[in-house]
Amino acid sequence: MKEVTLSQPSTLIYDWFESDNRQIHTLWVQVDFCRIFPDESIAWVDGNALQEAIAADELPRDTAPNWFHVLLEDDNETISSIFKSHKMNIPATALPVQQFIDHQLQRKLDALRQKGQPPMAPLKKIKLNSVSPLDSTPLRYRAEACHEGVLLNPILPASFDDQEPGELTLVEKKHWWNRPYIITRELAGGMESYKRFPNGQAFDVCCLDGRTGNSTPTRWGEADTLEAALEIVRCKRPALPGGSHHGAL
Repeated sequence: MKEVTLSQPSTLIYDWFESDNRQIHTLWVQVDFCRIFPDESIAWVDGNALQEAIAADELPRDTAPNWFHVLLEDDNETISSIFKSHKMNIPATALPVQQFIDHQLQRKLDALRQKGQPPMAPLKKIKLNSVSPLDSTPLRYRAEACHEGVLLNPILPASFDDQEPGELTLVEKKHWWNRPYIITRELAGGMESYKRFPNGQAFDVCCLDGRTGNSTPTRWGEADTLEAALEIVRCKRPALPGGSHHGAL
């Protein structure tokens, strides 16, 4: 979650919500104490949805599966229409909030297109005990899996963004302080990559431990297997204080 001051005294808070199937990202925005609904979503479009969009002349005939700026029809995340161009022409006369929304929409779309196809593993709701021995309240996360109390490919706060780091809220600090997690990366071909990561996948181990001097997590290391990544966590922090528990919510 990021907090941005547009003009005193108004403050804007925003975040992206990723669907459990990993195929839709929806923007939500709050200005001061008022939640606004910009209805801005980005979806991975392929298969029948892509063919229907081409038949309706929403997309060119040679369009390949990709991420698109879409309009959702209902709460079931049914795509109502697809915007043909992903480049936003933001008029100088647009309200500051609209300019901000359009900028974030463009930035998110470019980032998703650079990553390519969404992950195949769906997100799960996971509950873990706090790492603080003074707090017994279970904490809730969304991630692909959890191993030994370590989250695999979790949904992270927007404030962890390396390009535009922001301040963490108290709730985010409670969730992520000293909570190690693992992010997987698919690697491009190359002899050097193959020698280090013969399976074509890297496992990055990270943790918000204050060593970076800001609200971004520290990179503890990388490994070529999940077990090796978990071993990095064990060496860095042999035990989770107070134990851990995870399961469906």
